[in-house]
Amino acid sequence: ACLNSSKTGCTSCPTGSLHILETVWHYQQGECLLTEVCPVGLVPRGTTGCVSGCMSECDSCDMFELDKCVSCDQSGGNGYYLDGRCLSGCPARYFDDVGKVCRACHEDCESCFGALRTQCEQCRAEVRYKKVTDLRCVSGCPIGMY
Repeated sequence: ACLNSSKTGCTSCPTGSLHILETVWHYQQGECLLTEVCPVGLVPRGTTGCVSGCMSECDSCDMFELDKCVSCDQSGGNGYYLDGRCLSGCPARYFDDVGKVCRACHEDCESCFGALRTQCEQCRAEVRYKKVTDLRCVSGCPIGMY
């Protein structure tokens, strides 16, 4: 039943339509939609309602794990994606790959510009030697060096 003649202000909706339970994007709380499927970005609540499905920093999220982002909102401050989270930048031992997706550096690297062993910028503290010619970190001196 709607409180006024507009499409918003409804406390329930007719059979075959869904009730927007909170204001999200251009959908208003109390609005009835003539559909049986929640619009993109909204998820079902109960059998007849729709609510926001993602955390605010997500552009899209996993439909089964709503707190797990699939992609990040690039307009906000947390546009870098790593394992279902949106971050303000890639953490140590990760690099910014194409599309602001954080990827792991090689295990010997503290910082890097790629995932290969030859793409280290700085070696982890446990790795004592850095061969500058090919940007590779090794844990001991190479043959012929001491």
